[in-house]
Amino acid sequence: MKKTSIFLFVFCITFFAYSIAGNTNENDINNTAALISVGNSSLSSSPAAALIAPVATAGSGATGTQFTANWNTSVDATSYRLDVSTSISFTSFVTGFNNYNAGNVTSYNVTGLTGQTTYYYRVRAENTCNSSINSNTITYNTIFECGSTLVINHVAGNVAPVDKTVNYGTLTTSLSGESKCWITQNLGSTNQATSATDATEPSAGWYWQFNRKQGFKHDGTTRTPNTTWITTISETSDWLPANDPCTIELGTAWRIPTNTEWFNADATGGWVDYDNDATGTYGSVLKIHGAGRLDVSNGSLSYRGSDGWYWSSVRFNDPSGRNVNIGSGNCAMNDYNKAYGFSLRCIKD
Repeated sequence: MKKTSIFLFVFCITFFAYSIAGNTNENDINNTAALISVGNSSLSSSPAAALIAPVATAGSGATGTQFTANWNTSVDATSYRLDVSTSISFTSFVTGFNNYNAGNVTSYNVTGLTGQTTYYYRVRAENTCNSSINSNTITYNTIFECGSTLVINHVAGNVAPVDKTVNYGTLTTSLSGESKCWITQNLGSTNQATSATDATEPSAGWYWQFNRKQGFKHDGTTRTPNTTWITTISETSDWLPANDPCTIELGTAWRIPTNTEWFNADATGGWVDYDNDATGTYGSVLKIHGAGRLDVSNGSLSYRGSDGWYWSSVRFNDPSGRNVNIGSGNCAMNDYNKAYGFSLRCIKD
């Protein structure tokens, strides 16, 4: 073993014993030299000073599965230990990142993460003799990437009719004329429809009147919320961004498709009906099915499992809005009274 290694080991042990014995007066520690004999040589040094905790700085480079943790240097540190957790109290750790030895660096790429998730990290400095206390804690979020699951916690209010956590499937497609991210099930649905004629409420999702934020759930018997139904809507505007349930519920850049985007999807997909084949909407990557509608006169449910109507964000005239209507023998762009309750699909810029 090299003399310097022996010295460092013996010195650290000596300093530890010196401290345990109660000799913690700062002047004594700083002014008392430790004389250590190694073979025929004598080495003299002052006891090691405590390491100062590094300062953790903002994370960077977030994707859906990773980000970079950053921190400042600590004087005399030879390596850094990194903790990463989804708990701000660090009661659990991301696999592999509990006291992880990141080496003598000031940043480290943390991988194997989940999109749209809040993470916390902290670091400690260390050298042969000492380890510092924990640094400050940094909060950092991974982002959503199309093709991964979009987890949304819907909260009942003036948009979502009920509390509900939904894991939305997503994909990128050029059906609309440009490469865009779509959800692959209806807004408010628990799951993607299992067939073109799936008549279940979990697959149908919720219904909206044109340019209204409030969504409605219908279990086949009861509409929620069971408020007085608006029977007439006459407005000069398209669906306003401030009222767009896709934006409000899913986040910035999500929105209702335009009439042109639905028209292009219909034309590009060669849709002629809702069947599960090359020319059917359910046979497409979007899996669009007959989710039914809420009636213009009283909000009652009809046609679930046999036909479907999906709003665009574009008005036709004051009382009517543009939509795509699908059934067993049809798929067409239409205009309908804005007071109908139709399904929504969402697209992301």
